[in-house]
Amino acid sequence: MRCAALAALTVVCGITGVIPSEATDRSHPGRGPSTGTVALPRFARDDKPSIEKVEPPNWWAGHSINPVRVLVRGKNLTGARATCGRLTCATRKVSATGTYAFVDVTIPAGMTPGSYPLTLRAAGGSVAVPFSVSPALPRSGRFQGFGPQDVVYLIMPDRFANGDTTNDHPAKSPGLIDRSKARYYHGGDLAGVRQRLPYLKSLGITAIWLNPIYDNNDKLNEKETYEGQAITDYHGYGAVDFYAVDEHLGTLAEFKQLVDDAHRVGIKIILDMVANHTGPYHPWVSDSPTPTWFHGTAAKHLANTWQVWTLADPYARSDWTSPIAYVYSPAFIQLVAPLTRLPWQAFMAVWTLILLAGVRFLTGPRLFALGVVFALMELAGGNIEILIAVAVVVGFRWPAAWSFVLLTKVTPGVGLLWFAVRREWNQLATALVATGMIMVASAVFMPNAWSDWLTVLSTVSGRDGTWAAVPIPLLARLPVAVVVVVWGATTDRRWTVPVAAMIALPALWYGAFSMLLATIALQRPEWRDTGGSGTSTSREPYRARTLGSAAPA
Repeated sequence: MRCAALAALTVVCGITGVIPSEATDRSHPGRGPSTGTVALPRFARDDKPSIEKVEPPNWWAGHSINPVRVLVRGKNLTGARATCGRLTCATRKVSATGTYAFVDVTIPAGMTPGSYPLTLRAAGGSVAVPFSVSPALPRSGRFQGFGPQDVVYLIMPDRFANGDTTNDHPAKSPGLIDRSKARYYHGGDLAGVRQRLPYLKSLGITAIWLNPIYDNNDKLNEKETYEGQAITDYHGYGAVDFYAVDEHLGTLAEFKQLVDDAHRVGIKIILDMVANHTGPYHPWVSDSPTPTWFHGTAAKHLANTWQVWTLADPYARSDWTSPIAYVYSPAFIQLVAPLTRLPWQAFMAVWTLILLAGVRFLTGPRLFALGVVFALMELAGGNIEILIAVAVVVGFRWPAAWSFVLLTKVTPGVGLLWFAVRREWNQLATALVATGMIMVASAVFMPNAWSDWLTVLSTVSGRDGTWAAVPIPLLARLPVAVVVVVWGATTDRRWTVPVAAMIALPALWYGAFSMLLATIALQRPEWRDTGGSGTSTSREPYRARTLGSAAPA
């Protein structure tokens, strides 16, 4: 791990006064020239630039990232241009508010470590920007990365061990520790982690993953409340300064000591680097470096929907027994894309209404309440088996509906044997061609995701479900499903198709028994006698229609 110090520096710049000269007076109509005979008070220019924060405040000689982009926060930086002395630098952008400047700094090869302040020159004058070049860290025992061979121990420092009680009540943020309150600080710190390195080593731990140790808000967080109560940012995710250690956890020097001691006993340190969000009290929230720095503003911003299929890699979580796993095809991602723009609560409300509409379709109005009770587990879990049941029923009239089954759960597609056994080739071809067309259209927009999905299917095939599934593996259930649907096809029993599809689910979740509601729909005349399945609407047994009937003409 790279564990060099990134000291957070705050510079308060003194402002000196100037006496207006005759030349400067000419730029102010109505002001007479200075005669030098009257002593005037020295006033500070109110447009003189000042610096409040430099990020990062230092960089390493010989680093692979060179130049490094430095974000300078301050005031009156409009039009500022940087000069860097022995370093090379260029100002890339200054914010419209004049409070941020983006400066690219290049460190020449062989540069001696030390302090190399930059200079920003703006209309109101010039100001020094502290910056230093740090020596490259020795590679021995560092930068090893981590992998499957490691035993990683995740630690939230505030909740692990209190190794230094002197930082429990820091002067800059008093009153935030209270072990009787779940969302206040409890006293754990970096010293506590360091003191327990022998214990962690005895467990066989090879890497410690620390929650963020950034400096967090110095008062109660009243913008993110739980049960109506203000909380603290003890967890570390409410960062207000990415280049400082929170005072409740220790100091930058203590963090370096923890890293060094951990390396000495053969334990790696993994930092939880949260680069995609800040705490609500970070200066960026009220004054962003660019208009698109955040997804919106504090008053109006996109909500985190916690839907993993919106990530760049939708199959990053493909362990299908996990509650938040995603293992359906990319086509389903695109189908529900409009819903993913909703906040999580709104998404769940809309999704539940869709499932309830599916129950209503399957049961009809009179049995709807009973159907809701029967499907309660499925409704609570938010899975798609109810929608698969709907697709099976609708698929008798419009076989293209089977594409929903094939592009989500896949194996319930065994129900298509109904058309094959009955030699209803047009219906079977419609289902397969529609599925293929959807795949092609989807792959135009997400080509890589389709190959990833096929990899996921090959990885998870044959795996059993969790405690919430019937403990019978798919390989044992699939032949039963085939027998059921073939028997149903030869005897004109449509209800066997949803039953077979349910039996053939990758995991037979207990909630999936809600698919049996499809048998109710298939008893209603409008779905029992549709002409969509072949050209005949007769209830005469399939065997009699294919082999001939002994009845007189």
